[in-house]
Amino acid sequence: MRIGAYSSIAATWLPEAIISFKKDYRESEFEVRTGSKNLGDLLKAGEIDIALCDDWLFEERFSSDTSWDYRRDGERPPRGSYSWIAMAHDPLLAVVPTSMAPRKGTSIARADLFAHPFLFDANYVYAHFLGSEFDSIVKVSADDSASILSMVASGMGVSVLPQLALGNVPRGVTVLELDPPTRRIIGAVLPHDASTSARAFASFLCKRMRDANTLSC
Repeated sequence: MRIGAYSSIAATWLPEAIISFKKDYRESEFEVRTGSKNLGDLLKAGEIDIALCDDWLFEERFSSDTSWDYRRDGERPPRGSYSWIAMAHDPLLAVVPTSMAPRKGTSIARADLFAHPFLFDANYVYAHFLGSEFDSIVKVSADDSASILSMVASGMGVSVLPQLALGNVPRGVTVLELDPPTRRIIGAVLPHDASTSARAFASFLCKRMRDANTLSC
């Protein structure tokens, strides 16, 4: 089974999920490709069987095709259709140098955050969730949160990252809630002709997330 996933998802959800899945499906084998830049192209080209991403990527790359849910629709959909399965809410959080953090409170207003130099990954992955103008942008040619966190710790600027990507926050970085809050929805995109194993893994992963999040499968 060929899985494409955002790095944050691959680092947090997949290891235990794959181990647990293989207990029931002992013959299953996995190939995992991480990143955010080419997931849509890889799935459309048939180079991966399932994409674990956020709702924006689905809307941007797949919603123009007829969205089809194999769990509800009995008839085979037209070729080119994809199914989106929402699995979990993932809050977006501000990461700032500790020296810039407010002395009181655990949140920061967007206007205050965006007044500082803002660090974006090379693909501007989270820009669409923020919907605001930035006074200054520093474009980082990296597709991983560790690079951005390191730059924030050095005092280069501030950024916004998903909670899933904040497992190891370095010294010198303070994590704050956004005011108003913002979140993305994490889920899976499957083509209409997804393999039985890909469908089984998507359902298995969704059930694992049900107890920990407000979304249900």
